Amino acid sequence: MKKWILLVCLFLPITVNGIIITEVQVSGDSASNCYIKIFNPTDQDILLDGYKIRKKSATGKDYSIRAIPKGTLIKSQEYILWANSKDDFSEKIKADIYSTATISKNNSIAIISPTGDIIDALSWGSGEDQYVLGDSFANNPDKNQTIKRYYIDGAYQNTKNNSKDFYLYPEAEKEIKINTSTINNIADPPKSPTETKITISLLSAFLILILKKSIY
Repeated sequence: MKKWILLVCLFLPITVNGIIITEVQVSGDSASNCYIKIFNPTDQDILLDGYKIRKKSATGKDYSIRAIPKGTLIKSQEYILWANSKDDFSEKIKADIYSTATISKNNSIAIISPTGDIIDALSWGSGEDQYVLGDSFANNPDKNQTIKRYYIDGAYQNTKNNSKDFYLYPEAEKEIKINTSTINNIADPPKSPTETKITISLLSAFLILILKKSIY
């Protein structure tokens, strides 16, 4: 009997604290075009009954993004995707779960277990009293820019420090500012001595020719 129980348990999905946040978009073409990508890096399927995705605003106020539906399974080495449902955005990007919640600058998000433990968290910008692991990721993403977890040598980096584990994608283009007033005020370069001598010789020859014509 014990052997049968053991065999059954081996094939059942388990609930463990292994899932991680791998990517977040705060806004896209619309301010509500936001999503959160969650990954299961373990070798076991994970049943997410009772799990919640929550956020904190810039002032530290706590809100629900989505209580993950009962029966939601995240398979080993696979993802689930939450997205905002406005204007069918969640449907367009084929999100697994959705709600009307939004995220924005200087916010943070967390995956909360059924027992209230923080499984993973990500904070960006400079909000107050945030969900965070280690130090907050310092930058706020622009529209259509995401906060992504580093993926190195076939695995996601997880030092449990937001400032070290994430980066902006794509990187912001660096502006090269040109001081047009300085360019416009640049004087013509001085003529070389040779150019000056040639100019004087030509003028002298021209004057001599005019004098000869007047004499004859």
